Amino acid sequence: MDRDRIIYLWERYLENTITVLEHQEWKKNILDNPECLTFIRELMDADWYRMKAAEEITLKGNRSEEIFEWITNQSKQQIFTKTVWLRIVATAAIILVITGGYFFKFKNISRTGSNALARQEIKPGKVGATLRLANGKQIRLTNALHGALAEEAGVRITKSAGGQLVYEFEDRKTENKKMNTLNTDRGETFEVRLPDGSLVWLNAASSLTYRVALTVKGERRVKLDGEAYFEVAKDKQHPFVVESSGQRITVLGTHFNINSYPDEVDTRTTLLEGSVQVNGLTLKPHQQSVLTHGTNRLEVKEIDPSLVIAWKEGKFKCKREHLESLLRKVGRWYDVDIVYENEAAKQQTFSGTLNKADHFEEVLKHIALTGEVNFKIEGRKVIVTK
Repeated sequence: MDRDRIIYLWERYLENTITVLEHQEWKKNILDNPECLTFIRELMDADWYRMKAAEEITLKGNRSEEIFEWITNQSKQQIFTKTVWLRIVATAAIILVITGGYFFKFKNISRTGSNALARQEIKPGKVGATLRLANGKQIRLTNALHGALAEEAGVRITKSAGGQLVYEFEDRKTENKKMNTLNTDRGETFEVRLPDGSLVWLNAASSLTYRVALTVKGERRVKLDGEAYFEVAKDKQHPFVVESSGQRITVLGTHFNINSYPDEVDTRTTLLEGSVQVNGLTLKPHQQSVLTHGTNRLEVKEIDPSLVIAWKEGKFKCKREHLESLLRKVGRWYDVDIVYENEAAKQQTFSGTLNKADHFEEVLKHIALTGEVNFKIEGRKVIVTK
């Protein structure tokens, strides 16, 4: 059974975008494959958890639990007939329409400890960052109201109504060598419009350092630690240069993403539009350079850019991605530490799309649908077991 395919069909079925041929495949899987049926029931379990309180009729909690227990606790060894399965689906559909609340505790996730730390809610990240000026002053952009924040030798720094950090020159001839650093913590993301008009989106636990005037010896230069997506304003007279973890990227005007976290095994630069040079090697759109840390080996491969920039769109999007890699991203966004009881669990793969606005346990539930891992939550520590 191809679990990735079943998840794909299930999501298409729920979104009502499934084709006729896919629907035939879906029905055949449900009716003819007991193992597939068990897995589909687990998918139903996960979507049950996501249900919000119904707007009109709500059953009492104990009654809805009783009905749902009957559905989900059928013997996994039982081979369902078509009649029984349709009865289960019909009952589940009724419950999903008229009940509310979270009544289901997923078997693959447990919380340990009874103190406040163990019970604390782990919330998704948010828009926020800290701007450190050349004079040492730090401005928490999360709390700052929109409007003027600071002025540094001919450059005005403001926060727009939409939450974007904006640099504006009062005198473009000003040679300003003062340095600014924009830093996001774990669980934060932020957008900045640089003095040249270029846009940069910073992912969680990242920093961008640059001169207030941006230009150094005829080049627009920034230094990145972590991950960022760039939309560079065109300026043929002043190439845009990004320095990050052993590599130098040179562009004139283009869209690209750099993942350069110190805890990753490599630095990845993905081109969406235009052209860039990574350590002298030219990338074309939909190509990604991979610079291996330690060896400085540089390789280029074709890639689906939507997988790379999903973080900017509020999602984790994976295609057979190792669990260790995925959970590093999840850990940065939800500000949790990941611990493995079994090293082999790191090599499990996951395919699918997760919503970064979801409840933390919801995200773990979808990952656990692989059937290969379990999770234990202790405060802000997540223990992965196999």
